[in-house]
Amino acid sequence: MKKHSILPATFLLTGLFSFTTATNASGLNKFIENSVIEGSIEIEAGFLNDYAGESSSDIAVATVELIIDSTINEKITTHILLLHEEDETSLEVDEASISINVDKGFNITAGQLYLPFGNYETNMISDSLPLEFAEARETAIQLDYETGPVSSSFYIFNGDVLENGADDSIASMGLNIAYATDDMTIGFSYTNNLTDGDLITDTTGTAIDAYVSGMSVYATASFGKTSVFVEHISAIDAFDAADLTFNATGAKPTATNLEAGFELNDAVIAVAFQASSEAVDLGLPETRLLLSYSMEIMKETSLAFELASDSDYSVADGGSGEKASALTAQLAIAF
Repeated sequence: MKKHSILPATFLLTGLFSFTTATNASGLNKFIENSVIEGSIEIEAGFLNDYAGESSSDIAVATVELIIDSTINEKITTHILLLHEEDETSLEVDEASISINVDKGFNITAGQLYLPFGNYETNMISDSLPLEFAEARETAIQLDYETGPVSSSFYIFNGDVLENGADDSIASMGLNIAYATDDMTIGFSYTNNLTDGDLITDTTGTAIDAYVSGMSVYATASFGKTSVFVEHISAIDAFDAADLTFNATGAKPTATNLEAGFELNDAVIAVAFQASSEAVDLGLPETRLLLSYSMEIMKETSLAFELASDSDYSVADGGSGEKASALTAQLAIAF
């Protein structure tokens, strides 16, 4: 009996497998047809002279990104970003989210994303001090609303940092409001949990005495071939001294970027002054001066150079009082 029952079952399983495979192939083909795939590769060569006067150099695959944006239907889109950074981030899903177009300017996004706190725009190769200070990737629910030149975002999340005595719950939130035209943008951001920023969490750990709120104000403007970026991020409250200190008291760190860029044919020259305060324990320099030159050498291919000079906090403020410098060259391709 078993021998006679094998043949019909085999046909049934084969048919089911063929149907499932065809269905999956059809779904995959539809997904690919409705997707936009983009990516970038950045190779960097760097030469560093640190605060201790030690010199070093390296060549690295600084960034590999693959972005897949897909339209599922007229209301739903998905976003996936795969990221690799040599010596820093192994290949991982850096962002993954689902967005629902609710209607009349409203959009809901849920998933792993970078919170809309601050602006972080720059012409430089390196990240700005405001980004280093406050960037946060979280699994969040975000509501966006846009009407004319005004856009706003409100988000909630359960961060990695747990406040002393608090439940492990969705207790963190923030918002961003911006007014933008073709030539300028001004914006304001607020979060009740600045402490969940990636750099701060790496420094303080995930158990702290109290959350610290933060704010960002930023503006960008373009005047012909000249662009200007201004941003200031600050803790609104001081940290508990047990979590983050400055001169033996609770720190109230800030970070600022002032930058101007000038277009010359297919090239951009940019200069920037960046500064932080009460952020010595976060490893940020007190001041940073930058000069960069970037040019398009072929379609979708750019070559950039950046010279940076850092000044550490004084010995009295917990730093070394010394200077450091870095020269970076970057070859980047976007596709």
